[in-house]
Formats: sequence, C-alpha cells, structure tokens
Amino acid sequence: MNHSSEYLDIFCEEISKTFNCKINKKKLISRNVFEITEQINCLFYIKVRATNSNWGITRNVIERLKAQKLNWFILLISTSEYPNYILTSNDFNYYIKNKLWMLNKDGDYKTTSIIDPKKEFKSYEELKIFVKNNI
Repeated sequence: MNHSSEYLDIFCEEISKTFNCKINKKKLISRNVFEITEQINCLFYIKVRATNSNWGITRNVIERLKAQKLNWFILLISTSEYPNYILTSNDFNYYIKNKLWMLNKDGDYKTTSIIDPKKEFKSYEELKIFVKNNI
C-alpha cells in the first residue's frame, strides 16, 4: 500500500466518525469515489497528493459521477502542509467552462489554477458543514 492510499484510508475513517455515517467504495465509478450514507447522502471523489504538484481529475470518473442521482463533491487532499479543498459539481463545471482547468493528454483535468480559498477546509468539521450546506 502506498502513502497516498494509507492516508486516504485514515481520511475516510475520520469522515465516518465526524459525519456519523457509513462510507462505501464505489469501485464501478473509481477506486477514489466513496458513497456517504446515513446522516448525509452524497458521493465524494477524493484525490490525494503528497507534493505541491497539480491534482489530476479524471474525465471518465467525472462522466460517471454526472450520471449518478446523488450530489457529488471533489475533495482535493494534501498529505503535507498544503491546503485541502472541497468542490461541488457546479464548482468543477465552472473551472472547466471557464478553461481554468484544461484536459491534459492523459485524460485528466489538471488543477493548474489557484482554487478559490473559500473552498479550503482545515478540519473535518468544516468539511461536514460545507457538505451539509451544499446538498
């Protein structure tokens, strides 16, 4: 298991505790997509990075998320001192529509622009409040 997947497991455990919910992997969509159920019902597409590089948001995963009935969010998680972000599906569409994130040859949208600081979260509780306010 690599550092990012270990971090992702710990992150999901903390979400489960803070949200008082169950988390199920949605492997048919992606190994990085999780369904949150009980108190809150939604999908999280979680991307983890260990450096200050760009996150890659996979186009095929986004297309599968768009086909779902549940609201979905993209969580951009850093294992270091860099900020964590949460984006709604509308936020993602804004970045694409305004060409702030371009599709790379590898099939990923690269997070090349600065993300709105209002989308930053510093705690699991802040994350929970954001999700509840955007469902």
